[in-house]
Amino acid sequence: MSRRVPTRAGAAISAAVFPKGRAWWIGAVVAVARRPALWPIALVETLAMAPRNWWRHWPPVPVPSPRWLAFRMETAYGDVAARPLPADVVAWLVWCKVSRRRTRLR
Repeated sequence: MSRRVPTRAGAAISAAVFPKGRAWWIGAVVAVARRPALWPIALVETLAMAPRNWWRHWPPVPVPSPRWLAFRMETAYGDVAARPLPADVVAWLVWCKVSRRRTRLR
């Protein structure tokens, strides 16, 4: 039996469509790479999600901690093992960009 995961539009998709393992980020990177206007905000948000002193741990890559990522996936998708779809990553980055622009205008 496949568990259902709610989406933005209120419809539900099968949890099986979520990429498994660590390969989920490849689709997200490709989706963002197709939108050069999102590159600066993607860099800003990547660094914002990285744990403090990330450069002191090997490998020195600014990735979020597994505990934080599990918390965010559970709050967003209802499952700690879920991973975002590329379209969700793009939508989130667009939201971040608009939100930061609105904050600067105040």
